[in-house]
Amino acid sequence: LLFAFGGWPFLKAAKLGHNMVFAPAIGAFALAEGLYQAGRLGLLEGGERRGAMTAFCLVALMILVMGGRVIPAGMAGLVRKEEARELFDRNRPWAEWLCVLGMTAEAITQALGLPTLGAMALAGAAGLWRQARWRPLLALTDPSLGPIQVGYALLALGLIAAAASDWLGIGPATDALHLATVGGMGVVTCAMMLRIDAIRERRVGEWPRAGIAC
Repeated sequence: LLFAFGGWPFLKAAKLGHNMVFAPAIGAFALAEGLYQAGRLGLLEGGERRGAMTAFCLVALMILVMGGRVIPAGMAGLVRKEEARELFDRNRPWAEWLCVLGMTAEAITQALGLPTLGAMALAGAAGLWRQARWRPLLALTDPSLGPIQVGYALLALGLIAAAASDWLGIGPATDALHLATVGGMGVVTCAMMLRIDAIRERRVGEWPRAGIAC
């Protein structure tokens, strides 16, 4: 149902190849749910973890890619407003594809229950490299874009930290992933909901301080 109402419209509307990534990502949540339920029923060893980690990879993939649409566009407007110039060199399609390939490889590895190679670190590093061109320090002066940039960075750092945790054997990667889930996904999604609400009500730039704190 999620694919029918969310993924299929994405697929039909996608005119460029890099926009088509959302449809299969949404559809793959059915696979993640199937793995999780098979584990709960005792049909698949480690199915709960495999399903949860596959779903995590899909959410991370979508935020990394969607952030590359929303953040540069918002920052271009902020740069024009604050510095009266254009934000050039803000997109790197090949870096976005590194994010997609890294998280896709990690999702497949987790779904199959194979030993992880830390492909999510590639996605995290590519995400940070892209973000460096989005003027993150300038964003901290804006209450609507600052939290989104902070959350995006936390997500990317969490992916790298989780992979490093596996490589170095310093602890379970799931501990490090809290940086990506609570910090990254939590902050990005909360801030985006506030931003979209403000845009719909034509209140951009008038964020309540309590909302920022939340």
